[in-house]
Amino acid sequence: EGAIRDQEMVLRSKSGETLVVLGSMEVIELNRETCVLSTTIDITRRRGMEEELREIEQRFRQIAENIEEVFWIFDPVEKKEVYISPAFEKIWMRSIQSFVEKPDLFFESILPEDRSYVREVTGRQSRGEKTEMQYRISRPDGSIRWIWDHGFPIFDEQGKVIRVVAILADISERKKAELDLVE
Repeated sequence: EGAIRDQEMVLRSKSGETLVVLGSMEVIELNRETCVLSTTIDITRRRGMEEELREIEQRFRQIAENIEEVFWIFDPVEKKEVYISPAFEKIWMRSIQSFVEKPDLFFESILPEDRSYVREVTGRQSRGEKTEMQYRISRPDGSIRWIWDHGFPIFDEQGKVIRVVAILADISERKKAELDLVE
């Protein structure tokens, strides 16, 4: 077809260094002669950075997907979930997808007497304050669970809140033990 576009190749330099390059070649007519126009871009560094990024993401997922606590990342500007770890489904007994599709479900799962408190505290998180709170949720089977929620903002270079990260844990057994001690 007279052209090769964006072909990734591994080459070895004179010094023996391995390079990853992106090459394109095209047959062209130049001064009534048929020539091959070739461009090669060294993408070795980019490939290394992509691999490093994959490794970082893999380590994040290994942690976030294997801890018993919920790891939650929220975008207060877009008002949407960025990430919710799988522990959420175990504690809330609801799918992550159901919360992504219906964001109000989070507040609906909180007991009515705790909702205004949680709304007030999550608002403070979105405004840049680190917070810690406890509240109760109702699960689809009717059981009530106590949640410990530690939230903290992530800021951009200008000091604007761009993410809110929260770690949530089911502390129901601890709360039951506390009540038993009081009795």
